[in-house]
Amino acid sequence: MANWIITPVTFAALSAPSISHRDATGAPRYARKLPAAPVINRLGRLIPFIVLLVNALFVFAETQDDPFITFRYAANVLAGHGPVFNIGDRVEGYSSPLHLLVCCVLSSVLPSVGMLFKAKLLGLLFAVLAVVQTRLLARDFGLSEREAVLAQILAALNINFAVAAVNGLETSLYGYLLLLTFRQFLRERDAADGARSAIHAFLCILARPDAMLIVLVMAAIRGADGRRNRRGASFTIRWLALVAIPVALLFALRYFYYGTLLPNTYYAKLSLLANAIPAGIDYLSHPTGMTPPSLAGRLTFVPLFYGLAIAGWWSVRRRFEGVLLLAFVLSAIVFVLKAGGDWMPGWRFMTPMLPFFAVAQAMGIRWLTGTWTGKRAAIVFSLSASVAVLTLLAANLRSPHHSWRSIGYSTEDRALISEGTYAQSWIAVAGYIKTHTRPNDLIAYSEMGYGPYVDLDRRFLDTRGLVDRDVARMPIRYKDHGGVTDVAWMSPDSPLYNILARRQPAMIVAMDLPARRGAAHLDTPPVVLGRYRHVRVSLPDMVVYVRR
Repeated sequence: MANWIITPVTFAALSAPSISHRDATGAPRYARKLPAAPVINRLGRLIPFIVLLVNALFVFAETQDDPFITFRYAANVLAGHGPVFNIGDRVEGYSSPLHLLVCCVLSSVLPSVGMLFKAKLLGLLFAVLAVVQTRLLARDFGLSEREAVLAQILAALNINFAVAAVNGLETSLYGYLLLLTFRQFLRERDAADGARSAIHAFLCILARPDAMLIVLVMAAIRGADGRRNRRGASFTIRWLALVAIPVALLFALRYFYYGTLLPNTYYAKLSLLANAIPAGIDYLSHPTGMTPPSLAGRLTFVPLFYGLAIAGWWSVRRRFEGVLLLAFVLSAIVFVLKAGGDWMPGWRFMTPMLPFFAVAQAMGIRWLTGTWTGKRAAIVFSLSASVAVLTLLAANLRSPHHSWRSIGYSTEDRALISEGTYAQSWIAVAGYIKTHTRPNDLIAYSEMGYGPYVDLDRRFLDTRGLVDRDVARMPIRYKDHGGVTDVAWMSPDSPLYNILARRQPAMIVAMDLPARRGAAHLDTPPVVLGRYRHVRVSLPDMVVYVRR
């Protein structure tokens, strides 16, 4: 799939004109300082950050329990057990080594404060830094001060950007690193020297494995541009070495410790392309909302979002910046089509690209005003910008959300997830496991977030396979973008059934069983797993089986 991007983008880099990125004085455009702005302009620069903070408060309690997977790994690292989910079982069930390191630090700082709250605040900090970089990126593309601020607002106002800022995951950290990498790559191309962007690129890979595709495309572009401009082999080789050596070390360490070259989550979510591509296309259709848009939204919000971005990119398509912008965005799209998107509310796999989309959209609005001059140009610009901003605002208002106020401004982990999908089930199951099992018992369960983090002294068999090697290696037909899904796990023909029969967990917690199998099956224990009995408990969306 990488060839889908590398081939056309490399061709574009080879054919792109060698445009000078120097101003009238001969100084590199990426190196010069921006002129001092009047006080009123400096105050206007605060607007994007105010928008982001308000939007973040608007969705602060919109939380899934996935961050707690990494939190449990961090707790085991600090306890001296190593980066494992279950003590003694080496499985890489996290997708971001860099985020794991960050969580280890967070766990050590202010231990009395909820871990999720600290992760949310740190994510919000990286989102703020990403908004800062968005302005600088817009200026790199030649946008004016007001156009750069507009790009910041378009990024900060998108509800998906706010959700990513406070989801407790690595999303905003990754987005910030991508912006740093992009801008450093441009500066090095302008100066025909330097390779610091390679270090940034490696940090992106540490933050998210899908960055590998972006880095491969960057390497192809660097090589093509170096050959075209006769910059010498060292211009590309040094950059490649600074990426390849640490990446090779990362893979070697992973294989030595975990016995695999890829994270376990990759195997658990490796779904059929025939299923992944349609799901990915649908996923790409909600860039302005946390959930798939209505028909009206698909006819208004989505065309406007992509249309402005395409118009903006088209205006710089022959410039090196435009080629690189296309490479980054297409890399993310290819990954989404390969993975089938993501099950979480929001646009997590594409949100790191929102600042790039926002800069392209600001360029698109400038393109719309290009044929006008004077007051008419100002009016057209204001109207176009207002339509884009109001569209995002309308999308925000129609999206379901849970504000920080809705949980009484609590900082406790339990309160912060109380409004999430299946939240009451997560909380209830965590308490039930603590009171009805013993330390070191094995519990089969599909939700590896909050419950396992609260019950650190229990072992868990992840029936979705994210942190379990056996389940992750089940046949691909059982997998989708959320992991393994086997609704017929009670049947002896099921691979998951056989794993349960072999490993004999003390408790099996089945999610959504009433909806999937019908209420008549609630009192029917597994056919061959007859050692288990169904326990009637008041757990929403859950059915519990306990070994006799």
